[in-house]
Amino acid sequence: RGQDELAEIFLPADQINALQNVDARQKIKENYFVTGVYEYVNARSKIFDRFFREALQENFEQIVFLGAGYDSRSYRFKEFLGSTRVFELDIPLTQKHKQQCLAKAGINIPGQVSFVPINFNAESIEDAILSTDFDKSKKTFFVWEGVTFYLSAEAVDATLKFVKSNSKTGSAIVFDYTALWPGIMDAYGVKELIEFNSKNQSGESAVS
Repeated sequence: RGQDELAEIFLPADQINALQNVDARQKIKENYFVTGVYEYVNARSKIFDRFFREALQENFEQIVFLGAGYDSRSYRFKEFLGSTRVFELDIPLTQKHKQQCLAKAGINIPGQVSFVPINFNAESIEDAILSTDFDKSKKTFFVWEGVTFYLSAEAVDATLKFVKSNSKTGSAIVFDYTALWPGIMDAYGVKELIEFNSKNQSGESAVS
């Protein structure tokens, strides 16, 4: 149901085959997604796609993916990039695998796209990106999708401080987050999500 037709190229062959089977897809949803998460991820992808397209239409000069992972927007919407520069920040291992998958699928990486290697636990975003031709005097759109859940409050603050200090007036950022408040345990679906994660994905944060 998602709009990302390139997502499957980053999967192992057995998972691609499973996605092509209706029954297998349903089983994956039941075993790996608590109620609401599948719908949330699809909705998130759709709205981030919209913001990305709007940024290109509004002539943002640079786009920065903070923790790009296997984001494919630079390739799905490459005909709209124009002269906009794109910087994808992530760990080198993920970037290498991503480029290998794109090459295997016959997808060319646009010349405007730069891969900026960074170890988020040991390096600052500023040190990594300012070593490239990123220009903080240009209007920039920052994409921060599916990341904040896994960061400390201090790391989130540091990232937002970087964005504020290294972008021209008129720049923007889009990100998703989990809001915590005293009554969160009684909110819709929270207890079910914690129980599901404990049973099926023990490495996941209870409230992410």
